[in-house]
Amino acid sequence: MTVTNSLSPLQLRLRRFRRIKRGFYSFCMLLGAYALSLANPLLVNNKALVVRYQGSYYFPLFEMYRGEFFGQTHAHGERNLGEADYRELKKQFAGTREGNWVLLPFYPYHPNESLLHLPGSPPQADRERSAGHPVP
Repeated sequence: MTVTNSLSPLQLRLRRFRRIKRGFYSFCMLLGAYALSLANPLLVNNKALVVRYQGSYYFPLFEMYRGEFFGQTHAHGERNLGEADYRELKKQFAGTREGNWVLLPFYPYHPNESLLHLPGSPPQADRERSAGHPVP
């Protein structure tokens, strides 16, 4: 007498589902899109992923840092008491050779942020787009 391993109903259903190639590949694509949506704050955000300032590392995605913490000031000279502007901070650090740097997401603008401060009228012409502001 031989003993055979029987499959559970769930295993039978999964095996049957894998045979339907279109459905299985669609499920895999939806699962991948869902995983990508969970990583959205790492791809599209106006907060820096990592800031290196005076030999220390800071992670603005997890904690809010005021502009005065990084030495930012407003145009008229007063301290920036609100959250740091990381795009401006990157420009500020690029002008110095102190080893400070900012790592921004792929698209460094918040989804709800207004981009009307750019020159010209919306939609912006292709000549005004750059690597720092790719086509959304």
